[in-house]
Amino acid sequence: MIPEISKSDGQPLIFIPLSFIISVTAIKDLYEDIKRSKADNEENNTKTMKLGHNGLEPVHWKDLRIGNIIKVNKN
Repeated sequence: MIPEISKSDGQPLIFIPLSFIISVTAIKDLYEDIKRSKADNEENNTKTMKLGHNGLEPVHWKDLRIGNIIKVNKN
């Protein structure tokens, strides 16, 4: 029979530090995702001018589609 080489009697000692690191990383990623979502919503709700049937008309960025002609302003 092969003798045990573990000093912890088979108990996982790395479980507590590993779960702490995973929890901290998950909280940090959640915080960054919330910030990114807020920034995306703010940008998507910004208005721009799109060339339509009656000339330039205001639209939200989220309503633009491929092929739309828009007015680009500096700054």
